[in-house]
Amino acid sequence: MEEDQSVLLYYSLLDYRYKAFTEDFSTGLHLTKDNFQAIESFGSPTNDLLNYYYYFFKASNETALGNYRYAGKLYKQAEILLTQIPDEVEKADFYFKYAAYCYCIQQPLLVIKYTSKSEKIFSEQFGYDFNIACCKNMLGVAWISLKQFDQAETLIMEAIEILKRRNKKSEELILLRFHHNLGMLYAEKNQPIEAIKYFSKISARIPNHFKSVFLEARERVKLKETEDAARLIERGLKICQELNNKQYKYHFNILQDLNENAPAKVLEKSVLDAFTYFEHEGLHEYVREYAETLAIRFHEEGNYSKASNYFYLVHKKREKQFQKGR
Repeated sequence: MEEDQSVLLYYSLLDYRYKAFTEDFSTGLHLTKDNFQAIESFGSPTNDLLNYYYYFFKASNETALGNYRYAGKLYKQAEILLTQIPDEVEKADFYFKYAAYCYCIQQPLLVIKYTSKSEKIFSEQFGYDFNIACCKNMLGVAWISLKQFDQAETLIMEAIEILKRRNKKSEELILLRFHHNLGMLYAEKNQPIEAIKYFSKISARIPNHFKSVFLEARERVKLKETEDAARLIERGLKICQELNNKQYKYHFNILQDLNENAPAKVLEKSVLDAFTYFEHEGLHEYVREYAETLAIRFHEEGNYSKASNYFYLVHKKREKQFQKGR
């Protein structure tokens, strides 16, 4: 391999894929900015297959880091090269990962489109029930985003039942992640006590699952469990620092202000810091959500001018989401 850089690059890409798979699905870890450094040291790949894997895996890495705008460009480059890949299962894997990216950028209709394509291919193959379960789970979270809770719960429960029938110890943490999405469902239905039951189990088994930590903290803030929420927020910020996750650092900072019942001006600073990142990455739904939170806080404090400005921003963001067909 040392004599042939193409073979060494191919090996490095496969090694990355293995580590990404085992970290994401087995140990509950997440990718960091250092994962791709060895691959990038080889320079640009010299054939379509290596180019495809390079763009595909790098897109996955950038998504994990929260660099969604850049990840989207990489996925588009990989999708062009996907036509050169004859293996249908490879295509199904791409569609699934791209659907996961679309979920991150708050495009649930695209999640449904690409996950359905992935599930169709896996369903036509033998021995891919694990992948089918993952697809059903992904479709479930998309329907949660669209507030179609009954449909979401049915799909997630179907995914859970598939893994239960497989009864594999190596998939226990994946099963927990499916339960995380049931927690999300209850959180969206404004049933914080039920949601916390799921999130607390997950964060106990997967300590650096920052999404479960954040959502549990958010539900505890709703219940005014200030001390428990504060401990979770501190833990979440530490995880985000270790993993270099930009997005959730902003979420935790805002939640910290809300938990401490900070004045609107203090909350506004955290929100505006986050807006710069959210706008750059195209996460307009978060801008709308936090603008609404700010508007209500300023209104409660009697600052009606500021409240009006943020309510208008909410209106503009809703218009934009409608135009995008969310």
